[in-house]
Amino acid sequence: MRALWTQEEASYNGTVSSLAPSWAYPKPAQSGGPPVLLGGGWGPKLMEHLCRWADGWMPISARPSLERRLQVMRDAAATHGRDPATLTVTVMGATEDPAGLENLGNEGVERAVLTIWQNEPDAVLRELDRLSKIVTQLQ
Repeated sequence: MRALWTQEEASYNGTVSSLAPSWAYPKPAQSGGPPVLLGGGWGPKLMEHLCRWADGWMPISARPSLERRLQVMRDAAATHGRDPATLTVTVMGATEDPAGLENLGNEGVERAVLTIWQNEPDAVLRELDRLSKIVTQLQ
């Protein structure tokens, strides 16, 4: 993807997949393209891939603390020669507890994405109103 975002013509030949010479337009406005976030658990293989080619990690967790898992990420970064400060963390399905959200921020989580399960427009608007009160408490 990075090659498609940044090069006039991109191709790839790997052991598992390949991409014939290809073109992608329009190019992203952001230099280098958008950040690549790797979602998933927190095992050694995921952390290795994260440190080798991603810009950030995107775990799914409603926990009010990810400190132990974030330490695994930081340790993997050190092992693979990557500065952990270059990796962002975006938690999907984050806790709605203001104290838990504040704690995640203190631990180094940059973004917390709250989930809205409703699909009816009025229900979605009510959920947005409810969640905005949580966010307001944190400002």
